[in-house]
Amino acid sequence: MTYLKSILMTFSFFVISLSAYAQIATLDGNWHSPQWKYGYVLKDGMGIATSTNSPNFQVGQNIIQLTATSPNTFTGQQVYTDGKFYKVTVTLLADGRLSFVGEKNVKWVMERIGAPPQVNSPASQTDRAALNQGQTSASASNGASAQSQASPEIDTTFTLVNSSAEPIYEFFISSIKSTGWGKDILGEDVLMPGFEQPFSAGNSSGCLFDLQVIYGNKGIEERRDLNLCQLERIVFDGRASTAPAAQPAPLAQSTAPAPSKPNTNNAVQSLTGPQKNAVRAAQSYLNISAFSRDGLIEQLSSQAGNGFNINDATKAVDSLNVDWNQEAVKSAKQYLQMMGFSCKGLVQQLSSRAGQKFTEQQATFGAQRAGAC
Repeated sequence: MTYLKSILMTFSFFVISLSAYAQIATLDGNWHSPQWKYGYVLKDGMGIATSTNSPNFQVGQNIIQLTATSPNTFTGQQVYTDGKFYKVTVTLLADGRLSFVGEKNVKWVMERIGAPPQVNSPASQTDRAALNQGQTSASASNGASAQSQASPEIDTTFTLVNSSAEPIYEFFISSIKSTGWGKDILGEDVLMPGFEQPFSAGNSSGCLFDLQVIYGNKGIEERRDLNLCQLERIVFDGRASTAPAAQPAPLAQSTAPAPSKPNTNNAVQSLTGPQKNAVRAAQSYLNISAFSRDGLIEQLSSQAGNGFNINDATKAVDSLNVDWNQEAVKSAKQYLQMMGFSCKGLVQQLSSRAGQKFTEQQATFGAQRAGAC
C-alpha cells in the first residue's frame, strides 16, 4: 500500500508539473512595454532582453523569471532600471496583455509582439503523461496518436540579424498570401547594427512569409518566400536595400505615406562619417529613453557604450535639435514610476554626475513638470 501511494504521489506531482509548464508556456514570445520602452522574449518563464531602457542591463541579458500560480497568474522577479531583481506578480489579461505589479508599488503593462504560441492544454499534457505511465487504454493511445499526426506543430521562430551599418527602425512579417505588410513589429524598439533579436510569425498562417526592414536612412530591404519553419537566422546586411520611392510596395500600402522616422537636421550634412554614425546612435538612444546632453555624450563615448571619440560624440549630440528640458521631464517621470522621490531628492538624482547629469535648471524643471515639487 505504501509503495502504491508513493507511485500515485509521484504521478500526481508529474501531472501538476506538466500543467504548470503548459500555463507558463502560454507566455512564450516577444513582449514590449510602450510605457518603459524596453522588451524581452519569453521562453518557459525565462526572459531575455531584446531592447533596453537603462545602461544597467543589456540586450541578451536574462531580466525576468516567472512561474505559474494559476492559468492566468504568475509570480517571479524582474530587473528594474537600477539593474537589480525585484519581486513581481503578473496577470494575463483578457485582451492578451500582461499586467505587472512589482516591489515599490510599481505597475506597468507588457504588450505581445506577434501571435501567441499554440500550447497544449493541461488535459492533453496529462493524457500523454498517463500514456507514458501505462495508465490509459489502447483506444486512448490510438486517439492521442491520431491527433498528434493530424496536427503537426509549426515553429516559425527565427533570429533577425542586423549586419548592416544602419539601425533597423521598422520590421514587417507578412504571409505570402497577404496583400499588405501589416503592423511594424519593432514598435518603439530599434535593432542596432551588429545586434540580433528573436521573432516568431506564429503558427496560424503556415511557414511561407515575406520580410521587410526599413533602415534609419529610409532604405528598404526585403526577403521574399522564406520558409520560416526551416530557417533559424535571417541576416539583413543592407546591400539589397533601395530607396522607398523605388521599392514596390504591397497593394494594401500603395497609397500610404512614406514611413516617418527621426531625421537629422541640416547641421548633420557638415559632419564627418564617424560623427554621422554617432548621430544615428544618439537618435536611437533618444528613441528608447531620456538623456541629458552630458549623459548622452558619455553613453556614446564610453567603452561600456558605443566607444566613439569624445569629440565626435560631442559634435554629434550638439548637431541634434533636442529639448533637454523635456528630456529631463521624461527622465523624472521614469524615476517616479519606479519609486517615490521628494522634490529635492529627484532634482539631485537628475543633476548628479553619478545620476542623469542634467543641469540644475533642467533637473528642477523636470521635477516640477513631473509633479514631484
